Amino acid sequence: VDHLGILIGADLCFLAVWDETRERTVPVAAYGVSNELYRHMDVQPGEKTLTASALEAGHMLVVEDAENSPFVSPRLSKMFHTRSVLAIPMISNEKKLGAVLLGFFEPHRFTPEEIIVSEQATELVTLALAKFQAVEQAQRRADESETLRRAGTTVAEALNLQETTSRLLEQLAFVVPHDS
Repeated sequence: VDHLGILIGADLCFLAVWDETRERTVPVAAYGVSNELYRHMDVQPGEKTLTASALEAGHMLVVEDAENSPFVSPRLSKMFHTRSVLAIPMISNEKKLGAVLLGFFEPHRFTPEEIIVSEQATELVTLALAKFQAVEQAQRRADESETLRRAGTTVAEALNLQETTSRLLEQLAFVVPHDS
């Protein structure tokens, strides 16, 4: 985010991922303000974020007056003293990943060059994030496969039904958590 912000001379840059399950913005990193402040910001249920708005629109949003915008709650824009913002959604293979937000403290008219550079940089971030998530998912599947392989080996090695059932349930607990 530091490099993205510096790239166009922005005062602020935020990277947020989208939690599809909870349908909410998850702050990840910030430039221009405290990372801790941004990562622990409290988004109220139903509160409009630029990330959600950009993902909903499916394209970049140019917000010249964030304090009076339908795309973000006034509380959030005031929290970071953001006046003008580019909100660029990160979407890969129709999957909503999050957004990059580039902001200025003072009113700012984005030039075509700033917009093009920001979009290109965000595309690279999107590719990296999509690759990271794919590798993470592949690792989870490999771990589950290994657990199931061990469970199969346990079944094949066991001599009696009681021992087989007990070992099988132990191994399956790693894949499908259960109480009984």
